[in-house]
Amino acid sequence: MGAKKSRMKAKLAGGSNMFGTKQLLGLGLNIGQRNVEAVTELLNLSNIDIVSKDVLGNVSRTVSFEVETQIYSIKRGYESNTKEI
Repeated sequence: MGAKKSRMKAKLAGGSNMFGTKQLLGLGLNIGQRNVEAVTELLNLSNIDIVSKDVLGNVSRTVSFEVETQIYSIKRGYESNTKEI
């Protein structure tokens, strides 16, 4: 029962530097980048392919996943349209 790892694929979204924490704190934290690197490493170690991604930058994202159609969509910032990734 459950998903077979050999059939899994990943699509990544996020990791923005929305609030300029690096500049505000002066610590060079790069939290978004570190999160993207960590999840990428874990997926690679688990042999799960990353088939698409929309990561980093400084823009917000709204992600939706339609279970019935298995369509993963993303809307960036204040854009009025969404794109399938």
